[in-house]
Amino acid sequence: MSDDLRDLDRAPLGWLIFQAAWALRLVNTPRDYFAGDPEVIDWMLDDAERLAGPLLDEVKRRDGLLDRAQRHVLGQG
Repeated sequence: MSDDLRDLDRAPLGWLIFQAAWALRLVNTPRDYFAGDPEVIDWMLDDAERLAGPLLDEVKRRDGLLDRAQRHVLGQG
């Protein structure tokens, strides 16, 4: 069993539910972001600031990717 699967196996149910909800939110975020609702990213970062370091780092990484993609699509990057 991989380390990731072992970690999931030991994770509290509440944490797993949160991760599932977070994943759904990440799927919808690019659509909302490109549709002109950048405050969605702010909401996610506000939520993430209450989380552990690695998850916050991942959210910030994705935020940077979305920002670069938006600049590229709009011809500003």
